[in-house]
Amino acid sequence: MQYAYPTWLRIRLFHSHFAKSLALLGCGLLAMPLVSCQQQPPQATAPAPVPVRLKVLEKSDVAESSEYVGRLESVERVELRPETQGRIAEVRVRAGDRVAQGATILTIQPAQTAPQLEGAQAGVSAA
Repeated sequence: MQYAYPTWLRIRLFHSHFAKSLALLGCGLLAMPLVSCQQQPPQATAPAPVPVRLKVLEKSDVAESSEYVGRLESVERVELRPETQGRIAEVRVRAGDRVAQGATILTIQPAQTAPQLEGAQAGVSAA
């Protein structure tokens, strides 16, 4: 919506805004040289020297090596179960030892296995 102002009022409004803008611009232009002359550019300061040691390079052999982080897991797993119940009397291998199939790994106390053995032998004799 446009307002209809009389011509004399439009000219007076234009002149008053124009005069204020012009005065403000003139003050700004006059103040710029005064402000810029008072400031001095900052002085650049060099950092303190750092002491260094020089060394003559020598030719030498470099050993090639590689380090890896990982987890090993065996291809095969073995589950150990005794054929009879009883207390272990002797362990004949240590962790990491290689054993063949059928090798004796541990012995069970004979006091507990003797009655079972005698019963099995009696069963075979009776048959």
